[in-house]
Amino acid sequence: MNQTPTMPAPPPGRRTSMRVRIILLVSISVLLSTLVVGGVAYYRISSVVRTQGEAVLESETRLVSVRFQRAFYSIEKDLRTLAGTPPIDGIGRAMAAGGLDPLDRSTTEDWRERLEKIFAALMMSERSYFQIRLISIENSGRELVRVESRNGEISSVKPSDLQDKSTEDYFIDAMDAAPGEVFFSELTFNRELGRRDPNEIPTLRAILPFAGMNGKPSRFLIINIDYEKMLNTNFEVVAPQYKTIVTTQNGDYIIHDPSNENMKTSPLEMHEEYTVEPPAIIGLVGSEKRPEGFFEFADDVDYLIHVSGRPGIVLPRLGIILQLPKSTFTEPSRTMRRDVLLAGGLLTFICILLAALVARSLMAPLKHLMDTIRTTSPSQLLRNLPVTRQDEVGDLARALDNRTRQLMESETRAELILANMLEGTILFDSMGVIEQFNQSATKILGYSAEEIVGTNVSALLDDRLQGQYNGFLYDPDQNSMVGRSREMDLLMKNGEHLPVEISVNAVRVMDRIKYSCVFRDIRERREVERLKAEFVSTVSHELRTPLTSIRGSLDLVTGLLPAGFPANLEHMLQLASKNTERLILLVNDILDFEKLQVKKTVFKPVLCSVGDLLQPAIDLHESLALERSVTLLLGGENLDCRIEVDPDRFQQIAANYLSNAIKFSNSGGRVTVSAKRHGSNLRVVVTDEGTGVPESFKRFVFTPFTQADATISRQRGGTGLGLAIVKRLAEGMGGSVGFSSVSGKGSHFWVEFPQAQRPHKPGALDSEGLGDRLRGLHLEDDNDFASVLSALLQDSVALRNVESLAEARQLLIEEDFDVFIVDIGLTDGNGLEILSEIPDRGDKPVIVVTAIDQPIEDDRVDIIIVKSKYSQEALVRNINAQVSQYRERLAKGKEIDAVPD
Repeated sequence: MNQTPTMPAPPPGRRTSMRVRIILLVSISVLLSTLVVGGVAYYRISSVVRTQGEAVLESETRLVSVRFQRAFYSIEKDLRTLAGTPPIDGIGRAMAAGGLDPLDRSTTEDWRERLEKIFAALMMSERSYFQIRLISIENSGRELVRVESRNGEISSVKPSDLQDKSTEDYFIDAMDAAPGEVFFSELTFNRELGRRDPNEIPTLRAILPFAGMNGKPSRFLIINIDYEKMLNTNFEVVAPQYKTIVTTQNGDYIIHDPSNENMKTSPLEMHEEYTVEPPAIIGLVGSEKRPEGFFEFADDVDYLIHVSGRPGIVLPRLGIILQLPKSTFTEPSRTMRRDVLLAGGLLTFICILLAALVARSLMAPLKHLMDTIRTTSPSQLLRNLPVTRQDEVGDLARALDNRTRQLMESETRAELILANMLEGTILFDSMGVIEQFNQSATKILGYSAEEIVGTNVSALLDDRLQGQYNGFLYDPDQNSMVGRSREMDLLMKNGEHLPVEISVNAVRVMDRIKYSCVFRDIRERREVERLKAEFVSTVSHELRTPLTSIRGSLDLVTGLLPAGFPANLEHMLQLASKNTERLILLVNDILDFEKLQVKKTVFKPVLCSVGDLLQPAIDLHESLALERSVTLLLGGENLDCRIEVDPDRFQQIAANYLSNAIKFSNSGGRVTVSAKRHGSNLRVVVTDEGTGVPESFKRFVFTPFTQADATISRQRGGTGLGLAIVKRLAEGMGGSVGFSSVSGKGSHFWVEFPQAQRPHKPGALDSEGLGDRLRGLHLEDDNDFASVLSALLQDSVALRNVESLAEARQLLIEEDFDVFIVDIGLTDGNGLEILSEIPDRGDKPVIVVTAIDQPIEDDRVDIIIVKSKYSQEALVRNINAQVSQYRERLAKGKEIDAVPD
């Protein structure tokens, strides 16, 4: 057994280490440099660090202040949004007219209910709002509408429970405010019925006055904000790095301390009843001078900024304070004294000078060692290395001695392994020149190493293959063979072709690419595969004839059963018939698969419409879908596109996809078949909502005789060959297959073929692929709704969906349509704009289907359908009614044209 060589031991005697001398010199240099640089740096560091610290604290404080400003601006935006809603003006008109709005005949109660819904929707989105009210000054300060949140539940206050707020301080202050200007009240506890609310909610009120006929405030829109909840929400968003204090001019404050893991945000402290002594900085916020900037106290340093408003909004007088312990603020000064950059630069310079001096004394022995390595062979090198030196050069020589012995042993071991491998191995360079040829390669191919080494590897291929394989590195399609296996033929010395399995790998040696080719003789394996294929074919044919007879006999017996035949025997006959069908299906699948394997399947391609191909497949599987309570849908806007396929083989693909989708769908689920463009190809997709494909099985989906679960074939049927046949049928017709799936949520299986030609121009009722359906343009930016509507109207209208006006304009240039369904709220404009650009529109139906509930006055529109007001059945019924009326108009027009002059 080989042993790893050991490094020679150093000779006895005193050792003088070069490393010790270098370390000593570097240590003295570092010490001198540190002393010089430290004295210079310490003088200037304190003031620089303090200035930087103040700047960082100021920037952090201003960032927090801006976030709180945005919070108040957001409240202002909510107020102005509410003020712009129709119920605000509507309730005023109704009250002024005695309870009935003269514009749309809505009553005061109607407007109140709408306003309550709007208030409630806003409060659901902003949890810090706990009351929203509309107060009338003309009604002696009584609330007109009030929505409030208590214990997480949002409710509207009955008119009888609305309160008079004319005596409240904030109401009196609001009377002096300018109409249209949002201002915030002083922070107080919430008051109800003239008394302090027992819930003790610290309340900030945002108030927007409305001007009356005399220009003075006539109504107030008020949002009551839970001040403490608002601050906590903003602290979560901002996440300041330092202790932050938010205080009012009255001294109400809250502290957020990110270093306090138990309670980062303290409870709100109201000036009326402090529970702890407030920080010293709090008193500065309420002073008349309102100072800002940096403040230093005994134990901490603070930075104060007052939150300011903008035109149209009067913010409460708030102060934002960031506070640091003084020890933390001065920590950088102590740290930077230790990290002196100038000393490091000087130290580096000195070390370089010293290293240059030391290197001079080291170069001579190192140069001698280098010359020895360059000029001697490995065996001589072991004798000439200076392993007796008593310094680092001697250590290096001993390391080289050890490594050389290891490499020589490794090379010998590799040669032994290569020589005794059962597989043939060829080593060649990037030019294809053979450098090594092992004994197994000699036995398999008949060449000796002396004959083949030095020649090009292409010599092992015949003339036909040499130009295709380019020295073993590329397959006939010019794909790299490096790193993968492939079957091919090699040329033996006697001129015969030898089938082999070959794998080529690349190795970088000294910046050069080398290739190793390992191959094995596969003549026996191919013979076994041939025998297996013949065996499968023979067994399948021998089984199919008796199975067909058995099935016929069972059908005959089942059909002749007399009345009163025992139920258990009838059940056994049904089981026998069912299992016979499964065996026949297995035999047929095996025969189809075997033909595809040996490429005996004959394809008869025909130019076909995708819709004409898919509809029979859907009809054929309706009974299976009904049996499993599954809905089959055929949708998509490309069913009139054409592909060139064998119709019978395409039906076989569709049948496999559809039966699998139905079998693996849950009861009540949907299976949708659609056609989509994918580049220059047309992709047919079968989508189900079933169990999906497990992640661990996805790479085996198209592998023959495989199923995700052994119990599936017993519970739902299947041979494990269906998808393998689909893949080979599709590839045989120039197509491809694939799928995507999420376990537990369903799958999308697709087959894709080149598109033969662009869709036919629509318009005529008897256009190919349309039957008697009309062609419709659907302008809708909600793809999900568009897909649903297309499926619902598929029997009467073939819809083409676009998402924008620009796409619709382009489509009108290329195609004609009979029906137009438009949405008014699009990203690039109003859908009604397209009506003026429709050529020869005549009396074609124009239907508006929109989510926006507003009146539309346009004579070109036949019907307006608001999505939220129509059920699915009503939506389809109204559209089909317009389509039927248009068909009647067309029919009458044809009758008139047919009357002779």
